[in-house]
Amino acid sequence: MIWNGSPRIGLWFLTACLTCLAWMPTAQARPAAPQGAGLDFEALAKESLQRRGFAGRTPETFTFDEYCSRGFVHLEVGLFDLYMEVASFASKEEGQRFFKVAASLARLQVDWLDWVDPEDKVAKEQEVIAKDLVKYLESVSLDSVYAKGFGTSTGDDGLEGDAQALDLWTRLSIQEKRLETFRELAAYLQSDGGLGLERERQREPIVLYPDRGAYVELIALAGWARPEARARMWSPDVFTWTNFYVNEWRFVSMAYGVPEADAGSYRQGIPMEARGATGLEQQICQLAALGLFDNYFGGRIPPIVAGGLSVNLVIDLFGECNTRVDGDLRERRSDAREVFVPGGLSE
Repeated sequence: MIWNGSPRIGLWFLTACLTCLAWMPTAQARPAAPQGAGLDFEALAKESLQRRGFAGRTPETFTFDEYCSRGFVHLEVGLFDLYMEVASFASKEEGQRFFKVAASLARLQVDWLDWVDPEDKVAKEQEVIAKDLVKYLESVSLDSVYAKGFGTSTGDDGLEGDAQALDLWTRLSIQEKRLETFRELAAYLQSDGGLGLERERQREPIVLYPDRGAYVELIALAGWARPEARARMWSPDVFTWTNFYVNEWRFVSMAYGVPEADAGSYRQGIPMEARGATGLEQQICQLAALGLFDNYFGGRIPPIVAGGLSVNLVIDLFGECNTRVDGDLRERRSDAREVFVPGGLSE
């Protein structure tokens, strides 16, 4: 297990605990909640349903499992399964950002496997494969991915009506044997994780939204789908949210809302790279690390400790942690699964 007396683990754990004390946002440092009254959340939710081919659905007949299987692309990267709407991914610029995030998540998992330092021969072999995955994703050409095109979000290429999101590995130029090792790595990280766990595979899906307007509309849809959560979801605070989840689905914005965003400016966004060249990767890797700890340990790690550990992983990867991760750090498997937990800006 992770706390097996290893001096390295002990140092990381102590450092994480000390880091999280300095990292915790204070009430005095947070600005007043933005004023965004006037946004018609229900209308936005219904427009989103119409746009994605779910018109006529009710909260009782709608699920995000089905929603994210239609009109999306995805890429399995070890423990994580990265998603993006076809409408956004059709832009090669956004596709490049998508793969930049994918490469950073692969690097995160190399660090994880090195961190737990398993002595098992199979685990060491998987770490080598994880390093090869990083190498591949950092140098991959997207020409083959975009050669066939993607049509539109209304289904010109058939994606909107497919039962499963398009697996991008099927479009990438890669030797079959190499891809097979990447698939094996995913199976290993989703089950064993380098910890000797005995369980069924359990992935961590992360849905990326580069378009700020579409992200706010998604929050409106989430509130519509779960009436009991509308008081939290249909709130002016959503104009600053960058992270929320429904069951196992984590939805992440790739852009910050503009200062003092409201109903007239919620579609405007500031790319996370504006805070630094690796700002986007830092933000998503910190959120992904929180998901990793919850995936493997559930409620056995206190949220504040998990937060400190995630910060340390980001610092190990990028030399700094300059993120805006805030909100409730409790992950969703400790209690009921039908919940929403939002996250927004800490400054």
